[in-house]
Amino acid sequence: MYLKRNKMYPKRKQKKFICILKGSKKLRRKKAVDNLKNKDEVKFSKSIIYKSNTLIEGSYYLSLNEQRLIWLGARKLKPIFINSNLTPEEMRKMIMVNMFDLIEINVFEFKKSFNIKSNNLYEDLSKITNKLYNRSVILYDENDNLIKKRWVITCKYDENRKSVFLQFHPDLIMELLVFSKKFTPLEFDISSHIRSTYTYRIYELLKQYASLGRRLFTFEELRYILAIEDKCYSRYSSFKQKILNPSIKLINKSSDITVDFEEIKVKRAVEKLVFTIKVKEKALASGEQIEQIKICETDMTSQELSAFYTLKDLFKNISITPYEANRIFDAALSGIDTFDLDMSCFDYIKYEKKVIDNWSEGKVIDNYVGALINGLKQNWKLNKKESSFTNIESNLTVEKLKEYESKLLQQQFNYACEE
Repeated sequence: MYLKRNKMYPKRKQKKFICILKGSKKLRRKKAVDNLKNKDEVKFSKSIIYKSNTLIEGSYYLSLNEQRLIWLGARKLKPIFINSNLTPEEMRKMIMVNMFDLIEINVFEFKKSFNIKSNNLYEDLSKITNKLYNRSVILYDENDNLIKKRWVITCKYDENRKSVFLQFHPDLIMELLVFSKKFTPLEFDISSHIRSTYTYRIYELLKQYASLGRRLFTFEELRYILAIEDKCYSRYSSFKQKILNPSIKLINKSSDITVDFEEIKVKRAVEKLVFTIKVKEKALASGEQIEQIKICETDMTSQELSAFYTLKDLFKNISITPYEANRIFDAALSGIDTFDLDMSCFDYIKYEKKVIDNWSEGKVIDNYVGALINGLKQNWKLNKKESSFTNIESNLTVEKLKEYESKLLQQQFNYACEE
């Protein structure tokens, strides 16, 4: 800051005033750095590791044991979470005060964490750490520039302690240690069941979109992110058999999410994969799920996200995705138009939800969203007398609901005539 010299401010006083200003800036900067150091807004848990979405979507290959080393090292980090409107450059300057410590990984700890029974593990672990030292990850920055970063900067070996030490590279501070937005919590316990490096990667990519419930990849895009060589698994059939199906099976069995996928074909060849992701009830109840809808990058449209936020409070006890929320609104608009209803879209959805809830009391509906969409399209009503609608079997599926469509519509027409 520069001050004009004038009669009111002699040169000596100006220098003193400038020093005071500089001192106050240093004080503010120090206070900001101290706040950054002490900020810990998300409860730290050793069963959860955190990665930035940029790192998750990076292209890299690690062997199974190298991947395990990264996960075990990440579990020992205590991440720092900040809410700030700082620019990326300002944030980089602030986080320079934070460095990765040297992390010790003992042989016995490694064996216990991943259910390994080998007796010569120290030699193996030393070789694995040495290979990890030469590994890198390809990322894209905020300007879509390609960046190549190393995983670790230091490796140390202690045969007496039967331990290896590693220090993550400072370039990964914003990917593994300090988070402002766009990060994903990952369940560490799944790692003890994983026997393929690709399963780690697929789990990370799908968990990132768990709150949105849906993620789309082209086949080639997924192969690139997984860093699969051109000659390996170039045919979708072999990729599905050797990588995709086994990974999905293990994720569904052992992780905090369940996954299904749909193949989109062009001229008989699978070109895209649409994954449907749901968080398991146990994971939701644990309170460790972070509302990633605000922090993850997404291919959802603004219309779908708007629909999701509008219906979020209405569906407190039901898990819906932005895609499903948008389908619900489309069905409501269709029903209002078809039956010439004089009510708002949101009020109509509330009414039909009440119809479904009233009917399903004490019963289980496998596909609540499917039932609601059908109710909206057909204008199901709260009937005073019992009808076949209230006697439908509790284990409804989309297919069964479609079978009832024409019958229910005719019944409602008859009731209207009787009234």
